[in-house]
Amino acid sequence: MTEGRKVWDVPGGPAPVLRPYPWPFRSSAPGYRSYVAFLAVLPVLVSAGCDNRALDEAQQEVRDAKVTINKLNYTLKTTQEKIATMEVELSSVKRDRDDLQKQVDRLTHERDQASGFAQQAQEALNRLNTQATGQTTVTVALQKQVTELRTLVDEQEKLIKQLRAEAAAPPAAAPPAETPEKPAAPDPNGF
Repeated sequence: MTEGRKVWDVPGGPAPVLRPYPWPFRSSAPGYRSYVAFLAVLPVLVSAGCDNRALDEAQQEVRDAKVTINKLNYTLKTTQEKIATMEVELSSVKRDRDDLQKQVDRLTHERDQASGFAQQAQEALNRLNTQATGQTTVTVALQKQVTELRTLVDEQEKLIKQLRAEAAAPPAAAPPAETPEKPAAPDPNGF
């Protein structure tokens, strides 16, 4: 075996043994350089291990972010579906509200018309009552006139019978009888 070097497998020699390098200052210059190179590369290797750890952490953060994004996308999708459902319900409610408003307007118009007709009917009824009251007075006056005219007709008939009876009898020396004057016809309006 050579000193200062690692020998892994020497033909015919003892079993391979891993021997550490001797203290660097005791070795030759090429060994020292390799030791310095190793020390110079050591932070890179350690940082590479750290980079792997940082890479693993970054990858885990990416996976977590993807899960969060998927959850948010699912929540967004369900929220959009709920909004779409609510928009449909809202449009249905608006349509129903508009229909009900039209019915209310139509019923209000019909109520106003019925109120107008009722008012006109009440006015006509009052007018007819006033006319009926006036007609009752006129009817009483006309009945009075009819009674007076019947009385006059009866008197006229008696006078006609008497005149016929006198005309049928021989003329007598008696002075002619005076003809009664016609009474004035009563006013048809009852005045």
